[in-house]
Amino acid sequence: MYTDYSGYLTDYELAGGIALGIATVVLVAAIACSGGTVLIAISGIAVASGGGQIISNLANGENLLQNTLGATVGGAFTGMSIMGGGLLVCTAGGTINAFLNEVENVNREGRLFNRTDFLYESIYYSTLNYLTRFAPGLSTIEVLRGVGISFATDAGGYTASDGFLKDIGTYIIDYTAETIKGIREGYIYYD
Repeated sequence: MYTDYSGYLTDYELAGGIALGIATVVLVAAIACSGGTVLIAISGIAVASGGGQIISNLANGENLLQNTLGATVGGAFTGMSIMGGGLLVCTAGGTINAFLNEVENVNREGRLFNRTDFLYESIYYSTLNYLTRFAPGLSTIEVLRGVGISFATDAGGYTASDGFLKDIGTYIIDYTAETIKGIREGYIYYD
């Protein structure tokens, strides 16, 4: 794990900070101007998800804005669940989050795209999104309560995933893939 204490931001970290800042301004403006529950839900979940990633980064010793772009954009997409779409919207938000994170990690670390990490993060983030999704027709207070719950869930979920769960999850995915490969190629037999 490498943490840059010089204050240098990669392009992705800068974009993540800008996206999170814009989402925060939109959320505050939507609340102040009674912008409606849809705008509050979209910007609120973007802020909750991006903020949750920052908490995870602080807890795990990572760069402050690392992977906040994926979290913020994926969160905004997930906030659209207030308009319906449920599982599809939550899965799309989780997949967008995982994809942007993996692209950022490839750029920062100079490595190849890791399909196992991408698959694990897609499943994990989509599950977090589904657990904190919105039902259509909520009041502004219910949406704000949901944003708070989403922030707590994302902060805890991202911290656990970035801390230790990712190693376990990717091991399970790799083990399953090797088992399937063994069965296909005939060197693992089941009676």
